[in-house]
Amino acid sequence: RQVAFKLATLLPPLSRVTAGIPRQAMVGFRSARRWNGSLARWEKVEDASVPGAYQLFTSRSLYCVRDPADIDRGSMRPGDARLVKYWDALENSSSLVGYDPPSATLYAPLGAELPLLYSRAAVLASGLLPSVDERQRVVRYSSVEPQVAGRLIELLSN
Repeated sequence: RQVAFKLATLLPPLSRVTAGIPRQAMVGFRSARRWNGSLARWEKVEDASVPGAYQLFTSRSLYCVRDPADIDRGSMRPGDARLVKYWDALENSSSLVGYDPPSATLYAPLGAELPLLYSRAAVLASGLLPSVDERQRVVRYSSVEPQVAGRLIELLSN
């Protein structure tokens, strides 16, 4: 459990991770979906001309984020599926992750599991893989101590 807290203290805020991802030219695509954080799902869109997180279908599936500067420049910043969802939440001052102290459960919407090493820290806290609740459409990371959960929420919100 101490390892989980140690990892959480070493992780950078999400904003620092995303700031380090270089812009690249926007790619052509056959179809696109935009992440709707309120509904925690991808929605089909005609184009990628507004800021947000996108799943673009080219010869493969590509995930990216576009902010107003990207729209103006014709650029995007790539990421994996989890990262772009949390990046989008950060840009919109919203949160995809929560914590229930009585049950020591960190949770996220199904389909928006914690990104990268943030997820590893939550799993290290208990040694258990996250569980999926299809009915409530959430992923639960159980037995996560408040200090670890608080740190992860702070990192993903800044």
